[in-house]
Amino acid sequence: MVDYLPRTAWGARVAEDGPGSLTVARVEGVAVHWPGMGRRRLGSLSEVASALRGWQNYHMDPKPNGRGWSDIAYQVAVDQAGRAWTLRGLRTQSGANGNTDVNQRFGAVLLVVGSGEHPSPAMIATTREVIRDFQAIYPNCDLIAPHSKVRPDGTDCPGDLVRALIKSGAFTPGTAQEDDMQYTETQIRAMVQAELEEYHRRLWGEGGTAGEFMQRTDAALVRIEESVTPRQPS
Repeated sequence: MVDYLPRTAWGARVAEDGPGSLTVARVEGVAVHWPGMGRRRLGSLSEVASALRGWQNYHMDPKPNGRGWSDIAYQVAVDQAGRAWTLRGLRTQSGANGNTDVNQRFGAVLLVVGSGEHPSPAMIATTREVIRDFQAIYPNCDLIAPHSKVRPDGTDCPGDLVRALIKSGAFTPGTAQEDDMQYTETQIRAMVQAELEEYHRRLWGEGGTAGEFMQRTDAALVRIEESVTPRQPS
C-alpha cells in the first residue's frame, strides 16, 4: 500500500469544477508522463512541492498565460525519492492524455524526472505500487503505456529512458523485476532522508512533542528497512 502525500503537502490550489470521476468499466490502462523540464533534478520535498505548484498554476491559470484547466492535469506524481503525491487523485479523470476519450480510458501518472534523468529504483518501485492501486480500483486496467503511445497528436513524453523501462516491464506489478529489485546504500539513505524531511515537516507544521516525532521517525525507518530487505524464497 502506497502512503500518498496529500494535496496540502504541496500547497495545492482548490480545484475548480472539472470532469468528475472516472467510470470504472471504461478504464483500460495507465499513461506514464514526465514534465519535460530539462535536466534539472528535483530531490528535496520542498523542491518537488514547489514544482507541483508551478505546474498546477500553469494548468489552471487562464489563457494566454496558462491552460485554463480545472486542476493540475495528472492524478498522482512520483519523485526520485519514491514519494507519491496526490494530485487529482486516482478516482478523478485526468486532463493530461490528449483528449476526453483518452482521458476517460487511461489514468495519468507523472514521474518527476528531467530530460536524460534515469528513474531511481525508489521511483520505479513506488510507481509500480501506484499502478497496482490503480488496477485494484479499475479491474480492466491492463495497459501501462507511455504518454506518446496514447496521445492522438503525438509527443515525446515521457522520454526514451522511461519508455524503455515501460517496455521492459519495470512498472508492471507482479513481474520478476519486482522480486529482484535491489537498493544501493546511497538510495536507501536518500529514502531515509526523504522520510525524515516529511516527518520534520509534520512535526513543525502540525505540532507534536519531540518524543512523538522520534516515534514517527522510528516507524518510518522500520517501514523502509522492511521494504528493502530481500525477500526469502517461498
